[in-house]
Amino acid sequence: SDLLLPSVAQLGPDRAQKLADGFATNFQLPQLGQGEIACVSLKGVLDLPKARIHDGTLRSYLYHSIFDIAGAGCNENFIFPLALLPVYMGFTSSMEDLMGRLKEENKPDERSLYFNFLYPAFKKVYPEFEEETFRALCDSRVFRDETGLVFLRILALTRNTYKNAGGLLAMLSLSFHTLVNEMSGNNKGPQIMLYYGPDMVRMGLGTDMEDTSCANMRSAMQAMEDLYTASRQRLKKLPANSETDQFDLNVQPIVSKIKEAGNDWKGGRQLREVANAAIIQANEFLTEGIIVFDDVDKTN
Repeated sequence: SDLLLPSVAQLGPDRAQKLADGFATNFQLPQLGQGEIACVSLKGVLDLPKARIHDGTLRSYLYHSIFDIAGAGCNENFIFPLALLPVYMGFTSSMEDLMGRLKEENKPDERSLYFNFLYPAFKKVYPEFEEETFRALCDSRVFRDETGLVFLRILALTRNTYKNAGGLLAMLSLSFHTLVNEMSGNNKGPQIMLYYGPDMVRMGLGTDMEDTSCANMRSAMQAMEDLYTASRQRLKKLPANSETDQFDLNVQPIVSKIKEAGNDWKGGRQLREVANAAIIQANEFLTEGIIVFDDVDKTN
């Protein structure tokens, strides 16, 4: 208890333990809703004892997501409605469904939980495509766990603002096998999360969200695939007995490049160029990394 913040210590041992159990899940509501987290990030939620699901521990922990977005300068006016409404209330139905599934006798796995969380928002934005094309494909468990999940994740990275859903699904079905394997958690070794991935993809696509030729999204996905491939190359240095299960790559420096370009940014094509110029600087444990550019020593 001496290590707890005074405000937490005053809650009493039971309440303090609930907070600790919530944080131990490593669960981030906005990152899940935006398709950002790796599949393995849901393991903590699935491993949470049922008693903690029924006693409100997980539900209370969701407020951490709200304060996390509000940041150091948070105040009552900022939290409501700028953070509370879009972050928490926007995912209410999906969150209720997720908690219901966690209470079931046979819990789903990480991929099923992820897929089912993203599906309602996708269905609301793309109702015709969901009914005429996507729904039938979902009869296949393999499709849901692999291409279907990655399709939902990429759309979520754009906040479901990308218009050519059919073109995206066709590209994922015919190519981008490395991207599908990485984003569905199918590769051996640690799973990779692109931290700030939603900003990178959404802003990196630029203004062409109609993208009738799919060229814009193709280039953006190639940029993502390149970053996953470069990260996987770094992870080959992990010892065989490593227990590391996730590598978080911070791509915020790429987002900064996009912001610096402003109206001159040229969409997915330029995103891939910037991604190809990026260097990954990782910590010694190969659990975290950040993008740097050629003014930083490549040996780090």
